[in-house]
Amino acid sequence: MTVPGPQIFISYHRADLAVAERVRSSLSTHRIRTWMDRYDIPAGAYWPDEIDQGLNTSDLVVGLLSPDAVASRNVKNEWDWAIQNDKALVLMMIRPCVIPHRYIAINYIDATETHLAAALETLIQLPELRPKVPDFPAPQTRYARAGELNIAYQQFGDGPIDVVMVPGYISHIEHFWKLPDFTTYLRRWASFSRMVIFDKRGTGMSDRPGRISTLEERMDDIRAVMDACQVERAVILGVSEGVALSILFAATHPDRTRALIIMGGHASYVQQPDYPWVQPLDQAQQKIEVASGMLYETWGTMESSREAIALRAPSAKDDDALVKWFAELQRLGASPGAEIARQRMNLEIDVRHILPAIRVPTLMLNRIGDLSANVGEARYIAARIPGAVLVELPGPDHLPWIGDQETFFAAIEDFLDHARSAEPTAEERETVLATIVHLESDDLDAKTLADLARQDLARYRGRGVATGDIGFDAIFDGPARAVRYADAVSEGAKTRGGTIRSGIQTGELTLGDSQASGPPAYVSRRMAELAQPNQILATSTVRDLVAGSGILFRELALEDVEQLDHARSWQSIAKA
Repeated sequence: MTVPGPQIFISYHRADLAVAERVRSSLSTHRIRTWMDRYDIPAGAYWPDEIDQGLNTSDLVVGLLSPDAVASRNVKNEWDWAIQNDKALVLMMIRPCVIPHRYIAINYIDATETHLAAALETLIQLPELRPKVPDFPAPQTRYARAGELNIAYQQFGDGPIDVVMVPGYISHIEHFWKLPDFTTYLRRWASFSRMVIFDKRGTGMSDRPGRISTLEERMDDIRAVMDACQVERAVILGVSEGVALSILFAATHPDRTRALIIMGGHASYVQQPDYPWVQPLDQAQQKIEVASGMLYETWGTMESSREAIALRAPSAKDDDALVKWFAELQRLGASPGAEIARQRMNLEIDVRHILPAIRVPTLMLNRIGDLSANVGEARYIAARIPGAVLVELPGPDHLPWIGDQETFFAAIEDFLDHARSAEPTAEERETVLATIVHLESDDLDAKTLADLARQDLARYRGRGVATGDIGFDAIFDGPARAVRYADAVSEGAKTRGGTIRSGIQTGELTLGDSQASGPPAYVSRRMAELAQPNQILATSTVRDLVAGSGILFRELALEDVEQLDHARSWQSIAKA
């Protein structure tokens, strides 16, 4: 369950009602519970008893100092009761007045005239107003099975909603708990959710497969830990590098995604005509090549860590404990070689085209001064996800657990209050992001083609639909598996003296029991018509989503497909 935060009793004189309303509104905006007679005394109730109950159930009394308030016996009785009963009393001077002697030792907040806005900011930052978070030791690390790999994960908290955190570029779930700020951050999540954290394959405590994994393979990691924790649907929380993966998962698996929260990430890692906030490809490649020659000397050092913190958490750049912790995180999270391979793979990632396919409630967060993820990228991403909510947070820090936490969590909890009850429509449940392979043959009959096509479906986790005399459709949750499948079918056809023409596209498909419909289905069929025997044609959307797969593509100029897909078309030329 959510651990309730403190309740604030607002004590004021009727002449100061307008200011009391502003105080209440400011506290409520930051999800701080209030008690105010105007709103919390039922009609017909006996006022003195209700005031007593309000005082007893509140953790702190905020008194508004003014000439009318200090002249009021009732107001001063409320303040005196707080002092006598060891309740915290915070005074805000909203109009100049002579402070009674018994309150002179209490420091007040100046909220007169133009100081009110600053006073309200001071008020909400008081330690007494911070929500209570559960105190518990670091949870036990367990392992989920994703194919042949072991994925390290932890779960904690018993809130009413499940949240799965997809980490950034490196992680180590046990090292997370060694930094007090990160521990507080995780416990704050646990105050209102059941939280699942994990190390992606190749990082932290999870198995290293010996190569950089594709996005679709990393989607398998998310599903594996959800299955291990018996989580049917979860809020997917993507941070930094985890944003692109979270976007792909939410679009591909809306049945497993209750909502999507993403912060400080990229839709593309290289500059595009409509995406100017990152480096051009040649500059990014040159930067990586320079780094590759020295990273083995600097990775995990205090110098390297300090540079990383200056970029990712400038407000804490002088925190030596944080710098030391982050240096160790680098060493525990990945090797220098894995880090260079990750950077190279990221240059191939581009999820711009799948943003409109997300059909779950989405919250996009970005700090306005973030040096690692420009707020313009957040605006771009949010504008292209149907119904997405964008919250621009104050501050320069990229790391979510550094900087202002109250505004951060207030935005999240407000979003989740609305998302928790949201259920997908029937159309949204049937429409998913998927990759469709259309197979045709000039020298195999429809039955032989269908038999060949079905042989490899299970191996590549696809589902098939025969399309009569015009070919065979196969549906996959990942484009790399789709390309490998098309290659395997072509090889199988050769053993029977036949040839296959393949067209592949990724996009929003409406999946029925015996058919798949939508623009991607039409594009894949048209591409198969244009393909040569034993040729696999795929759009640039497919190519952009198979980063790290080792599949090579050669660009082809097919104007007909450009008009259909608004993207270039590519031929897979390497064995998948």
